Amino acid sequence: MARPLPLAPLAWLVVASALPAFGSLPPAAVSTLNITKSIESQRSGDFSILIESWKKLPKSVRARQWQELQEVALNAQLAERTRYIALMGAAELARTPDEVRQLNRTLQILKKDRNWLIRSATLNVARRAAPGIALELLADRALVIRSQAVDVVLATRPKGAAQALAAAALDPNNYSGGKPLWVPQKALKALAALNPAEALQISKKLGPNPKLTDVAQAWQKAAITLR
Repeated sequence: MARPLPLAPLAWLVVASALPAFGSLPPAAVSTLNITKSIESQRSGDFSILIESWKKLPKSVRARQWQELQEVALNAQLAERTRYIALMGAAELARTPDEVRQLNRTLQILKKDRNWLIRSATLNVARRAAPGIALELLADRALVIRSQAVDVVLATRPKGAAQALAAAALDPNNYSGGKPLWVPQKALKALAALNPAEALQISKKLGPNPKLTDVAQAWQKAAITLR
């Protein structure tokens, strides 16, 4: 049985605004609104009970709920908190190969979402359904997502991981005034776990730089001792 996906603390996130009345809405819209309201009714940051209740639904109901959870996750008009939980729920309910493939298609859309929190949720789900997405998000516009992507790449080790981590370690976007901003150090550590020789070559390319952090300087020393 697959291990449950990690749920980030969400109590601090914005609660969705009031929803319209159900009257005159088509059944599908009413159903997704019901999901939205069920998520919003959980005021604590722990949504595991709600997700477990979805997992225990009868097969026919669960399949429909799974589809609707994806629709909620894709709806950019809803609150980020609601969309995040919907995506995590959809990931937990995906059981068959066809469902995993469809979930993968949903992730391909959400990896480009304007909201960084949704892209973060996409990375969490990608650990199971589409680890290759983490390689792309190593070049995300948000530093926090690039940093998270390194963790997912190391955990899942998709094809092309070593080359992507090497590129991240040298990416100018991961430096400010010559000083590395978390990602290069993490990428080098991950690369060392995957391909020590590649990590050695990258550490040499970084060269001596007084603005580098202690971690990067340690890699330079390692490059010397491993020659």
